[in-house]
This record gives sequence, C-alpha cells and structure tokens, in this order.
Amino acid sequence: ARFDRRLRTLSCLACCVRATSTYGDGSVNAAFEVACDDTTMTISFNKTELDARSVSGVSERPYTITFAGTTTANCTTDKDGTVIGDNLILSANYPDDCGLVQTQETEYIQYSTVITIAYGRVSANPSISRMEYDNYTVSCKLNRTLDTKLSGDFYNVTHRLDGSDSGESEGTFNLTLNHYAKGTGLRQDVYKVGDLITFQQDFYGPDVLKAVIQKCKATSDGASAHEYLLIDDKCSADPGTSVSSNTRNQIKFDVEAFRFLSPDKNQVYIECSSEICLVGDVSGACASCNPFGRRKRRAVAEEESQVPSQRKRIVRSSMFTVERNSEETAINDVKSNKDGSHHDVIITSWQGILIIALLTVIVVVKFVEIITRKYRKTKESGIEYERVTENETV
Repeated sequence: ARFDRRLRTLSCLACCVRATSTYGDGSVNAAFEVACDDTTMTISFNKTELDARSVSGVSERPYTITFAGTTTANCTTDKDGTVIGDNLILSANYPDDCGLVQTQETEYIQYSTVITIAYGRVSANPSISRMEYDNYTVSCKLNRTLDTKLSGDFYNVTHRLDGSDSGESEGTFNLTLNHYAKGTGLRQDVYKVGDLITFQQDFYGPDVLKAVIQKCKATSDGASAHEYLLIDDKCSADPGTSVSSNTRNQIKFDVEAFRFLSPDKNQVYIECSSEICLVGDVSGACASCNPFGRRKRRAVAEEESQVPSQRKRIVRSSMFTVERNSEETAINDVKSNKDGSHHDVIITSWQGILIIALLTVIVVVKFVEIITRKYRKTKESGIEYERVTENETV
C-alpha cells in the first residue's frame, strides 16, 4: 500500500481564485476555488475530476473533504455532498467556524485553515493502508482600509510542480452613507438653510470589526470644488456638526444645513473616509475622537500622505439640495412679473436703499425748481413797481 500526501496553498482576498494545475505525480488534477465575502469562506472542488480517481479505471474510490481538525457534519462533505454545477462545496463563517484562525496584519484581516481530501477506505489491519491524502492550506485576506470602489481584480495564480499553489485577489468591505431629516427618518432631496440633517453610515462586516470615520467633507461638485470639512481627525471640525451616536457598525452625525455662496451651487455632496479595525483596537486611526489630544492638521496630512492608496476607503452619500435665501427668490419674482405672472414682489435691502436715494434726488430737484420760480417772480414784481412810481412822478 502506498501513503501519498500532497500540500497545496491558496489564499483569497474577498473574491475567488481558481487553480487547475497538475500537482505531485499527476494522478490528481482536480480544479478548486476559494471564494471570500464579508462573512464567509467558501471552497469548491470539481466533482467530475475527483470522481475520476479510480483503481485501474474500474473501481471508484470513496473520498471525503474535511476542514482539518473538525468532525462536525457542516465541516465535512463527500461525493454525495452539496453540489453546485459540477462542484462540491464546503463553507465556514468568520471568525472561527470549522477551525478558522483569525489574524490581523498591517493591512489585512486574515482567516486561514487547512482542507484535507482523504481517498480510499480505512483498513482494518493497522499494518497496511489504502489511504491517500491531499492537504490544501487556504486563507481569506480582507483589506482593512477600503477603497471607494470594488476593485474586482484578480492576481494570477502561480504553482509549483512539487505540490504547492498560491493565489490572491483583492476585495473590499461594504459601507453605505445615507441622509434624512433629523427626527423623521425620511430621506429628502431638498432641505432649507438651518434644517438639521442626520447622516448615517452603516458597516456590514463581521462583529469582531468596526468602522472608524476619519474625515468627512462637503463639496459643491462631488469632487473638490468649495471643499468644506465637517469631521477631521475623527472629531467635529464644523460648529454646526455633531456626532449623535457611534457604534461598531453604525455612526450618526447631525449637520445644520448650509449652502455654498456661489451661483447655481445649491447642490451639496458629502463623502467620508473610514478605517476598518478590530473592535478592541483603540490605537492610532482606530481610536475614538479625542478633542483634547488632537494632532495638528499638518501632522495629520503628512501621516495620510504616507498611507498607501489601497488602504483608504471613501463612501459618498447621495446628492441633495439646500434652498437659496429669500433675496434670490425676490429677484426671480420680479422677473416673473415682467413676464405677466402675478406674484407679491419682495423688496430686498439694497433695492430699498436705491429707491430711497432716487426719491431723495427727485425731491431736492423739485425743491430747487420751486425756490427758483419764486425768486424770479419776486424780482419781476419789484421791477414793475419801480416803473409805476417813475410814471406817477412824471
């Protein structure tokens, strides 16, 4: 009897990697995949290729696929197990289902284990063996700091003919940012200046992780125009902004509505940058806001510039509009009246000053004209009196 043991290694970054190379002596060529999402690691093996392993092409050999070190039913399968398409499926939930081991690296949260495929039947005689084994070391590596968009890119899978294989692909955790009128829970597309707007960011990762907002900013174009900081270095940077609740997977902060003082810029865009951390980590970017120990903005900017771009995670809320002030409404009403529409015209402060000035000029001109006329009449009356007196004397 022959004892044959092979070792393959496969790791995955929140997606799936497929390996189809020949290993060991070439007698087994079963393709396998590792897939990772926010909560689960899933491993699949090509059933047709596993079933093809037979003795002299006649006798089908039984086999089992198991998470190493476990015996529970949900952690093992065989040729009669769950099949999707032509693949036998095994899965385990983070952080420790079926013996998963969780570790934290500088940039990743990693979940690792070993999958064992045992071929053949156990012999009753301890002096012989008809069993063969293949061991697959598999892992899921999830990026701790998330990018704005899902990358969806795959790294090429490399392999060695001595029985080792490895592969990685990048993915991301999921964050959402929504807004609604404070106290109502109802989303609005238009707010008035001074309204309180509640912003809510939700994180959908496992319970052992948390999302920590580092910075939130408002812009007028969803990019960088008229950039205004609401939260900086995890603390409020705006007098009209305050955090109302903060938990592992959800943070709410209230903002007093404002608008940008430029034409046609009623639209406001909000985006926040967050760091994904272990729940118990309270150091550096994973700590809560400390208003008395905040670093200088220059120091924060220098630190952020040294962080790789793939570690940054930005999430954006939907765009909303803040209504303009009554001054602009009055101008629009005046224009409407010129077109024949009837509206109550609102006179703004600068328009009132202009009207008063014009009326004052008109009054002064009229007054001078009246005085001038009276002076001329008085002078003409004096001349006539002198002429009458001269005539009487003669």
